[in-house]
Amino acid sequence: MIKKGAMSLSISTIVLFVLGIFVLMGLIFLVSSGFNKFDEDTGDVIDSLDYKKAKAECLNYCFDRNPEYCCKEFDISENKYVCEDIVLDECSFDCEGVVCNG
Repeated sequence: MIKKGAMSLSISTIVLFVLGIFVLMGLIFLVSSGFNKFDEDTGDVIDSLDYKKAKAECLNYCFDRNPEYCCKEFDISENKYVCEDIVLDECSFDCEGVVCNG
């Protein structure tokens, strides 16, 4: 006969072993390719030189109250952005009523 204490010990050991395997598989995934997923989503646009250049130009337009702030489009990583998308909370210039040509 198997003692109940030994049986519960072996079941908990098996459960811990299976959980350990899942944790190990998750770590292997993160180390091999998981962190690259985060870089693909945000790293290209935010860290690019084009983005930094556009942000600096937009801040200049904002501080000068230049209507180009509302109208000029920038091509960054194959997407089009206007200054309101790039600068976000750093500018209080209101584009309401500004008419863009073209």
